[in-house]
Amino acid sequence: MMKSISEQPEAIARALSVGLNADAFHDAFHRRSIHKVWVLGSGTSYFAAQIAARAWEAELGIDCQASSALEFLDRMAQLQLNEHVLVLAISQSGAALTLQSVFRQVREAGALTAIVTAFPGAATSSEAEFVVETHTGVEQNMGKTKGFTTSTLVAVMLGRRLALPLGTEGDASLWERHKYIPALLNETIGTCLGVVDQWVDKFRDVQAVLVVGAGAQVAAASEGALKLLEVAKLPVWSLELEEAMHGPVNALGPSTGVVLVADSVPIPERLSGYVNAIDYVGVPFLKFATSAAITEGLGRFDLVLPACEDVAVRTIRSVVPFQILAHALSAARGMPIDTARYPELYKILSYKSFHKELP
Repeated sequence: MMKSISEQPEAIARALSVGLNADAFHDAFHRRSIHKVWVLGSGTSYFAAQIAARAWEAELGIDCQASSALEFLDRMAQLQLNEHVLVLAISQSGAALTLQSVFRQVREAGALTAIVTAFPGAATSSEAEFVVETHTGVEQNMGKTKGFTTSTLVAVMLGRRLALPLGTEGDASLWERHKYIPALLNETIGTCLGVVDQWVDKFRDVQAVLVVGAGAQVAAASEGALKLLEVAKLPVWSLELEEAMHGPVNALGPSTGVVLVADSVPIPERLSGYVNAIDYVGVPFLKFATSAAITEGLGRFDLVLPACEDVAVRTIRSVVPFQILAHALSAARGMPIDTARYPELYKILSYKSFHKELP
């Protein structure tokens, strides 16, 4: 896992260097006059879809919505799919069986289909009309790190490619806009590695964790919670700031840790109120901020990241501290870092094409 974490800057640089090669998709998108986009995924890819959908909506000014693949299938009859709708899937493995069902059905309804994946030749990828490769490279660890980072950024950049005028040198423009990201990630990884032992000292003995996302960091909180859950094998749940301020505080106790990843919010008093409340309760508390401006009046933060104007990029970057915390906390608690607790369940669940044979 640590190898994959450290390879994230290189993986992003590779994706930027190779480019999206999405000219044909760009043409199809505008020829169809797409006015609605669904971005689908499961697990890590669903949180990537949330970040991508927000970025697409900001860039394109059209309705973009993230959904889990299974929920989308359940609602499909009410979604008015037609030739002006795009269904974009994010699947690192390109083998999600639910997405195969989605693609087959939405194509029958006339919708445009595309997938962002690390494996363009996989079974699910072959069901999409357009495939955009992430160039992630090999990642064999349990908790996906560079897979999340590359998939999310490539999906975000795909929306930004569509926002460029026809005839624009799309990949060159995307490179210029995003070329700073490898250095940003490298700096973030180094900073986190320098202080993660202090975080582990706070959280070594907790029995459950609540992860709270403020502002644009809700998806980062969800992905961060998943990393802690699957790698450190801890019960973890994730909430948006406002939702965390009501009944959930009653679940907090001496063995419950809280991690807050904070961005700017429309009502700053809500953020300061929550910080004061957790300080009052006195549980183990880690505070991450996306810039120094967020911390004003809120006391000492455990991590303050350099300011980044790009909302999608700073959300992707905010997952890195959780990756490193999950790895270090798992090691400190003597848990297996790179393997599942119940590896046989992947075959039993049969949710990907290469796991469909039951034992």
